Amino acid sequence: MSCLETKIASDTNRHVDGTNLFLSCECANVSLAVPTLWYRNGGLIGHSRSVRFLDRDPQIRKLILVPAHVSDSANYSCSVGNATGNAISIVVLEFLGPEISLNRSYYDGCEGDSLSVDVNFKNVDSLIGLILLFANMHVDNDVYVYNETQQSLLFDGLNSSYSGEWSVHVSNSHGSATADFTLNITVCNTHSTGHRVIFSRQDFFVCLVALAWYCMVYSWL
Repeated sequence: MSCLETKIASDTNRHVDGTNLFLSCECANVSLAVPTLWYRNGGLIGHSRSVRFLDRDPQIRKLILVPAHVSDSANYSCSVGNATGNAISIVVLEFLGPEISLNRSYYDGCEGDSLSVDVNFKNVDSLIGLILLFANMHVDNDVYVYNETQQSLLFDGLNSSYSGEWSVHVSNSHGSATADFTLNITVCNTHSTGHRVIFSRQDFFVCLVALAWYCMVYSWL
């Protein structure tokens, strides 16, 4: 029996620059002896340092780009020769720029405390290109630490000079993205134990009444 039709497959037609790309050419009822040819924009693809062929499965032949870059965007096709002729399918690869989002856009903090800003990245393999801006000025790495596991920016030893508008900028070879957030750092009252004291309006009213009662009693003495 022979292969009557090929089917080219990929996890997605949209791909991230700098990552490995696997394309599969599926063809049923064909032996490994039948050759598979791959084409980019109609031109035959040959072996190179960044192109590999994997033909261990007679029904699924693979083309691997190690890695794939924006310059690899093209129409790809596979052809399996057999007695009934060659059948070709085509897939177009697109490459994506980075995406960035924040869970919150406003953060309150106290001087001397630590603060974590959650940041979500997409289509970014390495955060070497991460840039943090404050008041449109580049911020040195000693001001913050990026926690890759929790995807967050960690600020330690906050002070009031951190208050203002911040921007997180990230890029890859296909584009860039920016997200903004605001920090409001204030001096917080603490006990000698270091615990923060927070007064609500109700607490303030109770204290005011107690003070008035004390003054009235004191005047009677």
